[in-house]
Amino acid sequence: MKKKLEAALFAAGICPDGAAFDRLELYARLLLERNKVMNLTAVDNERDIAWRHFFDSAYLLKALPEDAKTLVDVGSGAGFPGLVVKILRPELEVTLLDAQKKRVDFLSDVALALGLDRVSCVQSRAEAISPGMRESFGAACARAVARLNVLCELCMPYVKPGGRFIAIKSQRCGDELDEASRAISLLGGEPPEIVDYTVPELSLPSRLCVIRKTSQTPARFPRSFSRISSDPL
Repeated sequence: MKKKLEAALFAAGICPDGAAFDRLELYARLLLERNKVMNLTAVDNERDIAWRHFFDSAYLLKALPEDAKTLVDVGSGAGFPGLVVKILRPELEVTLLDAQKKRVDFLSDVALALGLDRVSCVQSRAEAISPGMRESFGAACARAVARLNVLCELCMPYVKPGGRFIAIKSQRCGDELDEASRAISLLGGEPPEIVDYTVPELSLPSRLCVIRKTSQTPARFPRSFSRISSDPL
């Protein structure tokens, strides 16, 4: 696993120190072990974990502002990309948000095993924003199958004006970009900056959609998920 992780991080332009690399290697082992007894990820081999999960997560650092101090990973799942970003940027205060208790329990176990501080593992639906979390983060990220207009309504209310929402998508999301333009404007963002890249080894054409938030999100957003699903912005 070590050589695969080294190759993936080097390809992403990341050279972690020894402590960070040890944490990443332990994280990968814990993921493989826990995935045998619970469905955390469909990716179940060392090569794909190194490239599909760790490379992809590390690449997000290229779009994360250097002055960002807080990050929320919405729908974190097994911790991608938020937990990898935390390991590589340990000064960040990171919140890992997921609706499923088993995933949140796994994330809490990993954070404890890795000796990470300033990591909050929160079980909550994305649209159920507590008052203390609304517009309180310098950045939000998501790597999910939801369409971009839906992701924007779920994630942008967490971001303070001047911050960024970063969505990891496929390069085939051109129609989603057009579809999401109204949502981005309504939610207080400007047109996204696009960063295209390919995941080596797997030849996956991927894309970072980086949305700068320029004004507050109206209080009526996000709506209930049923409304978001039936009548997307």
